[in-house]
Amino acid sequence: MEVEIPETVQCPFCGKSCEVMFDTTATSDSFTVDCELCCRPFEVLVKCRPGKVLKIDVDPG
Repeated sequence: MEVEIPETVQCPFCGKSCEVMFDTTATSDSFTVDCELCCRPFEVLVKCRPGKVLKIDVDPG
């Protein structure tokens, strides 16, 4: 079973998609990502169970 899983998130400001690695050993996590295109930071909130990403929310902050 893979512990780190890549998923695509979309910048809430410019719409650019980027790949983010999620550690599924944590049941929930939040962290800040800087968009590769517009450089604006946004928060990613994720809920997981081991080996699977259940839900991803993006918050412009």
